[in-house]
Amino acid sequence: MSHAPANTVLLLDGDGNQVGSFTTIQEAIDAAFDGYSIHVGPGTYAENLTVDVEGLTIEGQPGAVLQGTFLTDNGVAGPLNEWLKSQSAYSGAAGVGITVSADDVTIEGLTVTGFLQGVLLGDGSDGTTLADVTLESNFTGIHKPGTAAVTGFELLGGAIGDGHLGMDIVRNPASNGIFDIVTIDGTAFADLNRKGIYVEALSNAVIKNITMSNVGEFGGIVATGALGAGGNGINLNLKYGAYDDILIEDFTMTDVGSSDRDGLDADGHQNGGAIAITGRDDAPSYSGDPATVTNVTVRNGTIDGTSTGIELGEPGKHNLSPDLTVENVLITDAQHSARHGEIGNQSAATLTVTGTNGADTYIASGNSDGPIALDGGDGGDTLATGSAADTLTGGGGDDSLHGGGAHDTGVVGPGAASTANGADWTVTSADGTDTLTDIEIVTDGSNQTLLVGS
Repeated sequence: MSHAPANTVLLLDGDGNQVGSFTTIQEAIDAAFDGYSIHVGPGTYAENLTVDVEGLTIEGQPGAVLQGTFLTDNGVAGPLNEWLKSQSAYSGAAGVGITVSADDVTIEGLTVTGFLQGVLLGDGSDGTTLADVTLESNFTGIHKPGTAAVTGFELLGGAIGDGHLGMDIVRNPASNGIFDIVTIDGTAFADLNRKGIYVEALSNAVIKNITMSNVGEFGGIVATGALGAGGNGINLNLKYGAYDDILIEDFTMTDVGSSDRDGLDADGHQNGGAIAITGRDDAPSYSGDPATVTNVTVRNGTIDGTSTGIELGEPGKHNLSPDLTVENVLITDAQHSARHGEIGNQSAATLTVTGTNGADTYIASGNSDGPIALDGGDGGDTLATGSAADTLTGGGGDDSLHGGGAHDTGVVGPGAASTANGADWTVTSADGTDTLTDIEIVTDGSNQTLLVGS
C-alpha cells in the first residue's frame, strides 16, 4: 500500500498502481474512476468535497484532517457544543464537508471537522461505508436529506462528537426517502446537545456496540427554537412508510437523554429519554400517510443517568406501532416524575420488558397509559407500571410489584399463597415473597386469584 507524504494526495488505480499525485483531495476525486483509491497524507485540507465517482475509496492516514470554517465563521472559542447552548443564531456558510453522490463509496480514517454537516448522504449514495472516521465539531455529523433514498449504509467504528446532532436522517412526505439495510457498529458518540442518532426512516438495521456519553443532556438550543426539548441518545421517530426489523444491542449509555438543559430544568422535557421509539400516525400531521413499524428490539445494554431510559410512543399521541421488546437492559439513575421513569409507554402498542438477572428497578413514568408486560427476571426487583391493564412478573427473588390504574395481573411462582397486608398483598410462592400494590389479579400459571380490595 502506498503511503502519501504529508500534505500530499495519491491516486491509485484498481490494481494499486499510483497514477497521480495532488495537493487537494478534490483534484484526486475528479481524476478518479470506478474502483480507484485515494490515499490522503497527514495534514489539514481546507476543502468541501463532492464524491461522485462510483466504487471510490478515500483513505486518510493518521493526521489527515478535512477542515471547515464553521468555528472561525462563528468565532467559536472552546467546545462547539458549549458555544451553541447560548447562541440565538449561527452561520452555516461552512456547508458540507463531504457530499456523497455515488454508490459504493468508502471513506476511511479521515477526521472531518468544522462544517455545518460533516457528511451528507445524497440520493444515489447506496453502499456508502464510513470506517474509523472522526466527525468532530460539526453542527451535524451525518445528514440524509428527506428526499434521498439510501440503502446499504455502514458506519463502522470512529466517533461523532462535539456538536448538536450526531446523525440526522430525514424523510419527507410523498418521497422515497428510505434508509434501508443499515449497520452502525462500534461508534462512539459524545458531547452532542440534542441527539446522537435521529432517524425518520430506518429498516433492516442493526445498531450495536456503540457508546454514548453526554448526549441529549441539554436538549434543543435557542437557535433551533426548541430550548431544552427532545434530548435523546437514539430517537426512532419513523414517518411516512412501512418499517421492519430494527435491532439495538450491546450498547453503553452514560448521561444520555436528560433533556433538562444540563440540570437547569427540574424535570426533563417530555420528549427526552435515552432511547425513544415511535411510528408516527397521529393526526393531523401524519394520519394521511401513517407509519407502520414492526419487529423492533432493544437488548443487552446499560443506561446510567437519563430522564426516561426507554420510551415508546409520542407523548399524548397514542401511536399504534411498534410493539417494542426490551431484554436485559440495566437502567439506573433515571428521573421519576409524571413524565419520566426507567420506562414509559404512551402508545397503543405493547412494551414488553424482561430485566437482567440482577436486582432491577423498572418504574414507568406517571403518564404511561399504554400496555406494559414487565418481567423483572431473577433478583429482587421493583416493578411499577402505568394506568393501562398491565402484566407484572417478579421472577426469582423477593420483588415489589406496583400496578397502577386498570386491572393489572401479577405473575408469581407456583404454589402461591396470598395474604392481605393493609392495602398491599404479600404473595409467597416458589419464586420468593413478593409485595403487590394496586394489582387486582395474581396468577401462578395454573390458578388465578382475585385480590379483593386492591
